[in-house]
Amino acid sequence: MAKKEASKKRPAIRGIKEIPHQASQASKTNVEVDDNQSELDITGARYKLQYRSNMLAIIKAIEELKLNQAEVQQDIPLNRDTKIEQLETLVHTMHSEKAAIEAENVSLKENVKILDAEDADLIDQINELTVHNIT
Repeated sequence: MAKKEASKKRPAIRGIKEIPHQASQASKTNVEVDDNQSELDITGARYKLQYRSNMLAIIKAIEELKLNQAEVQQDIPLNRDTKIEQLETLVHTMHSEKAAIEAENVSLKENVKILDAEDADLIDQINELTVHNIT
């Protein structure tokens, strides 16, 4: 029974003070009950309740945004890692291509040396023929 009496004394909604019944107070103090004041008290309690409801909705929205932000931040490193892997692959490919081009350049330089030697031989032969024909 003590629990029932204690629960009757507590307000139904936490944070909103219980509005005392003014009629019972009026009879004790011989003051007339102001209906407008009661309506204002009830309206104030409704506004407080609506305010708390709105605040809870805002808090839930903020928590949801934080969760979304955490998910996005987890995705960012994955995207970053993927891009880094792509860049590393590209660099590796470029190094391979550079090595192939350098090998081709070496081969071409050797071919140029061979052609220069052949040209030198041909020039020598032409010179010998020219000297031989003149004499």
